[in-house]
Amino acid sequence: MQNAPAKRAAVLMIAIGVLILGVSFVSTMFALLQPDWIDAQLKPHHEALSDNPLLQRPALTWLIAISGGMGLIESGLSIGLGLYILRAKKWAIVTSLVLTMLRLAIVVVLTVPLTLMLFLIYRNGDLPPEWSFATGFTFCGCVTSIGVLVLLAVWLMQALRIEPEPQPTPSS
Repeated sequence: MQNAPAKRAAVLMIAIGVLILGVSFVSTMFALLQPDWIDAQLKPHHEALSDNPLLQRPALTWLIAISGGMGLIESGLSIGLGLYILRAKKWAIVTSLVLTMLRLAIVVVLTVPLTLMLFLIYRNGDLPPEWSFATGFTFCGCVTSIGVLVLLAVWLMQALRIEPEPQPTPSS
């Protein structure tokens, strides 16, 4: 019998990798091929954003491109590790568990507080109304990510606890 938690974890790792690959590819290509869209989004808020160099078009384009490239690397890692987990490689399970815990730490320590800060700034009236949807959407994405990553970590820990069945030795 195969290691069922490892199989579930592998499928989830591959699915996460494919999702990250799609989002990274689309966002990177959109940022690089449609820079005028960024200008159109920033123009109504030019006065409020003009002081921050990170919110200008060239910086935003590069930030989106860099994050997209990092997403492409992460998706490749996720898909590759998922395939190795399917082959019951213990090192892949351990590596995936470390990567999952790192992702979880990043979401909990960085993304959730930043999203909550944006929400509080929006409630204070310092952000345009269009950002309320983005802030809510980002927060829901954080909560969903935390749930999926915790589920993946549990499956990976279960997969580590299950010992592989001994291989029959050939009789001589």
